[in-house]
Order: sequence, then structure tokens, then C-alpha cells
Amino acid sequence: MRARIVSTVVGCVLAIALLVPAGVNAQGISANSFQNWNFIGAGARARAMGGAFLGVSDDNSAATWNPAGLIYNEGVSMSWNYSSSHIGLGLDNTPLGPNRHATLDQSSSDNMGGLTSASFLAPLTLREHEFVLSAYYHRVQDTYARGQFHLDNVDSTTTPIALGTPFTTDFDMIGNIAYIGAAFGTSIASNLTIGGNLNIVTGDGGLTHRMTYDFSRYVSVDQGSNAIQRYEWTDKSDIDYSGLNVTLGAMYNTDRWTAGMIFEPGWTLTQNLDYVGKRVQYTHDTPSQPLGIVPGPDGTNWEIQIPWSVGLGGSYRISENLLVAADYQFRAFKREGEIRYESDPVTPDSPFESQPDKFYNLHQVRLGAEYIMETSWGVIPFRLGVRNDPLLIGDESGVVSVYDQRAGYQGPDPARQRDLTPRDDYFIPITYAGGIDSQIDPITFTLGSGLHWSQVHLDFALELMGYTYEESGSLKMVRRCVTCETNDPNPHNDDWGYRATDEFGNYKRTYDDNRVRLTLNFTGYF
Repeated sequence: MRARIVSTVVGCVLAIALLVPAGVNAQGISANSFQNWNFIGAGARARAMGGAFLGVSDDNSAATWNPAGLIYNEGVSMSWNYSSSHIGLGLDNTPLGPNRHATLDQSSSDNMGGLTSASFLAPLTLREHEFVLSAYYHRVQDTYARGQFHLDNVDSTTTPIALGTPFTTDFDMIGNIAYIGAAFGTSIASNLTIGGNLNIVTGDGGLTHRMTYDFSRYVSVDQGSNAIQRYEWTDKSDIDYSGLNVTLGAMYNTDRWTAGMIFEPGWTLTQNLDYVGKRVQYTHDTPSQPLGIVPGPDGTNWEIQIPWSVGLGGSYRISENLLVAADYQFRAFKREGEIRYESDPVTPDSPFESQPDKFYNLHQVRLGAEYIMETSWGVIPFRLGVRNDPLLIGDESGVVSVYDQRAGYQGPDPARQRDLTPRDDYFIPITYAGGIDSQIDPITFTLGSGLHWSQVHLDFALELMGYTYEESGSLKMVRRCVTCETNDPNPHNDDWGYRATDEFGNYKRTYDDNRVRLTLNFTGYF
């Protein structure tokens, strides 16, 4: 009986994890899809110009944009960037069910801050050929996501419905991805420079799931024949990132204008989740029995295929004090991008499965301008910029995913670990279809200023971004039944010949994401 209860809960949890929009095994749209994969460089100056810096790259941040511009730096210098982000998230969630439910509204806000980049530059001469070398740390992505999903057994008028097991689940995800890198830049002709960098990818974060399952609809008892009322789960995952990538760059520079180009080959980002959980069974509203699944010692690995990317940029100096710049960068996620995860979060080294997401390519345009004003206090720059930050998700309207939630084999034979066994009084497969039909492409507006002296530069940048995402679709479940007195008048037999019925529901989820980022930069020249 205990094994059967545990197997039932395992199947139900996996089903719900698949439906949560930012879960460990999130169905269709994963938390990774909501992250911003438009990796751009560091520096308050560049960020205030909207990131239009591939054809500029003449300061301490050049290694993270176009390393070919490093050669335009003279002497030894050091730089630090501190960033603080305010993030506001809203969720308008219409739960599943054949009847329209009351809308659940959830909103949250948080602040993230810390050292986002640091660099050291120094010149080097080899055989009378000049190089500029750079060592740096650069946090390329901050992750923050929250959400809630709810399925009840009554609608807003308390009318009973028949679709699945009532549950409530919410999640928090926070973290970052960073580069620890080294770069060089050198000149190969009077106006032509080249450069390259090598990045060791690191980063960490955490994911927390809180889930409650109400078993009042289906009869479930423990070993003492006590009616199980609910299960409460709290799963906490520690996330670690790893990978390796390179960037190759070139620049052509004249007195009035410059042109730059970068190329980044594709690479694999590994996301490892080591999780611990607390799962409690309640009978008569009393915690009666802890339940748990022992995860594999190496955690669960995700492999995120970051595709090749090419960027083109240029700048034009209208006058001695006014500079304008523009970039275009292409990231081939539609053909080359993929998110894969170990199919079994319990068994180490289980086979990898791919997310069914239909990614878009990322086409990013960045525009910026800088005006320099000389005063008796020092040089004061004024900067403006704008860029788009397209997300991977979109065009999910044609995605249809089927999940089989039958209980798995619980015995010791490894060869049978993935066998499926029948289960009474439970929905079995889940078919999901829906999503949006256009790419999410928010706009980021930027501005900044600073104060420069001969050996010290102080700069700041302010970036503002927001978007709304709506996902909707349908859900079909097949539930084994005895009398089949449900909303479906046409019962049928399931895979083992048991009587079953189809149950249908609709869902809609709307997300609002607004972010404000302030970056402060100090650069010292020696």
C-alpha cells in the first residue's frame, strides 16, 4: 500500500511540475525560456548607450563586447561595476476546469544587487608587436522568476467539476550566470584590429517549489487505513552553471567612423540542480507521515544549447563631442538552440529529453548616442540608448504535448525502472495544447551620465524594460472510473481494458514583468 501511495504521489507531482511554467521539468514553457539569452557586455557607458558598442569598444569593457577594441586602451587600468535591479512581476491566472474560475491575481517585487563586473587591462609588447590584455569577471544574466498555479475541484460558484486532483503550487527562482574570462586585442594593419576572448562560465542560484495536493476527491488511505487529506511538498534546489565559450572580433577604424564584427561559436551551458525536499502526508489535518524521494547524488542536469551568434556594429563621430552608434546581433536559436534535461530527476544519469519549445531566433538591434561636455569640474558625458530584448518563447500555439502519468515500477530491478503499471481512480495521460502565436520582444530604454577626470572615471546607467506575456490553451485528461458519471457521455477502455473517460479543461495565464536596473561604474587609470 505504501509503495502504491508513493508511486501515485510521484506521478501526480511530475504531472504538476510539467504544468508549472517555471519548474524543474516545466512543460512547454520552462523557466529557462523566460530568461534573457541576449548576453551583452558590461560597463555603465556601454549599457547607457543601449548596448550599441560593437563598433565603439574603446574602454575598459571592450573585452566583453568586441575584444578587437582593447588595443585602443593605453596604459594599465582597472574597473568595477555595481548593479542594482528592481523587479516587479504580476500573474493573472485562470485555473484549469471545464467551467470558468475566478481569476487569481498574484504580484511580487524584489531587489537584486551586487558586483556585476570587474576588469584589469595591461599592455604587452612581444617581438615589437603591441597587445592589450584583459582579465575580467562579467555577470551576463540575472534570473528572477515567481509564479503560482492553481487547480480546484469547484468553480467560482462552488459547482463541482471533474478534472484532475485539486492542488496549489507556487515557485521562486533566482540566480545568475557569469563569465570569468581573458582577452587580447592587437593591430594587424594601420586601421584594422583583431581580438578574442575565452570565457569560463559559472554561476549559481536556487529554485523553490511549494505544493499542496487535496485528496478529498479521490479516496486514498495510508497503511493504517486513515484517510489521507492532503500532501504538502517543499522542494529546494541549488543551481550551478558551467560551460566554456569564446568570442572572435575585428574592427576597422577611421578618424570619423568605425565598424566592428564579432562571431561566437555555439556552446553548451550545463545547469545542475541538486535538490532536497520535505514532503508531509496529512490525515485528519495532522502531519502523520513524512514522504520523500531520494535524488541522485549528482543532481539533475539540464543542457542548454546556446547557438552561434554574429554581431555587426558601427559608430560615427558627428563632431568632436557627439558620437552615435548602432549594432545588430543575430542568435540562431530556432535551428541550433535546444533545452535538454535528464528525464528522471531521481535516477542519476537518466536519459536526456528535449523541451518541446519552438524557439524563435533572436534578432537584437541596439542604438545609442553619447555627448561629451567639458566643464571646470571635469568631463561630463550624457548618453541615451534603446534596444530590443527578444525572448525565446513564442509560437507555442501548435505545440501538443502528451504526458503519461501512470505509476512507475517501484522494485529493485534497474531494467524495469521505467515500466508503467496501472493505477485505479486517477487521471492517467495528460494532453496539453496551446500557447501564444507571436514572439515576446520587449523594448529596453537606457540613459546615463558620469564625471571624468584624467585618472578616474565615474559613470552610471539606468535601464528600463517591461513586457506582458499571455499563454492559453486546452488540457485533456483520461481518468479511470467505475461508473463513469462525468461530463463525458462516451466512456472507453484504457490501455489495460479498464473503463475510463475523457475530461477537458481550459487555462489562461498572463505575466507582467517590469525591471529597472541601475549600474554604477568606477574606472581607474595608472
